[in-house]
Amino acid sequence: MTGTSSLTSMFPISVESNWFLRLAAADVDLGPPDIMEAEGTTPTLILATHISFALLSVSLIVFVILTNFNFHLCNLLVLSLALWAAITWFISELAKDQQQQQEKETKEKSEEEEEPTKAKEQEPKKVENVATPKKTTASGVSTPTSAPKRQLRRKV
Repeated sequence: MTGTSSLTSMFPISVESNWFLRLAAADVDLGPPDIMEAEGTTPTLILATHISFALLSVSLIVFVILTNFNFHLCNLLVLSLALWAAITWFISELAKDQQQQQEKETKEKSEEEEEPTKAKEQEPKKVENVATPKKTTASGVSTPTSAPKRQLRRKV
């Protein structure tokens, strides 16, 4: 264990005999050190979130029972459970979004790999020169007319 020498100098109790000091001295990896540049969340951070909300809920339940169902503590319990549910929902939505992005990227990569083979198989299409309709005037001179304008309709 690293970090035990600093704890033993601070506390006269040995670290090995006290479970709390052993827990405090344990090195826990909560993700990359520069959390602002990391994308998404780490599984360890999600687990720590669930554990902390579970312990908060247990402690609030104990306090609610000990205080004979105090109104304020019941409200705190409901709020903490609602917050835990909202965070869990948000984490699952992030996971779904990441999965969709990965599927989209793999689909685009596979399409890019297939494009060169399709381009070799296809021959260039010939474009025919379409003449514009001509209008003859009273003097017998023909002049090109403009193509009729199409009106775009909005779908409601």
